[in-house]
Amino acid sequence: MQNQSGSIDLALLTQQNAVPPRLAERLCRLLRLAIIFSSRRRDDTLPAVRLQADDDALHLTLPAGWLAAHPLRAELLEQESHYQSYVHWLLTIT
Repeated sequence: MQNQSGSIDLALLTQQNAVPPRLAERLCRLLRLAIIFSSRRRDDTLPAVRLQADDDALHLTLPAGWLAAHPLRAELLEQESHYQSYVHWLLTIT
């Protein structure tokens, strides 16, 4: 499956015909975050995530200290924020 990690190809999302392109974008964003949190899944590393959506912005809130305790995931989330910003999608992580 394309667009699950790395750079985002918006053309692929508009070429599919299963769902409207806007919904495809939102589903893509959620899938990419789910992949980050589920990789090497262990129950003790899955945080209580709060996700808010405002128009084109996603705001991800994690428990205090979680990012510092999980530097690999923190780096993946930071990279994801950059990938999404390249296609003008805002992802903030706190």
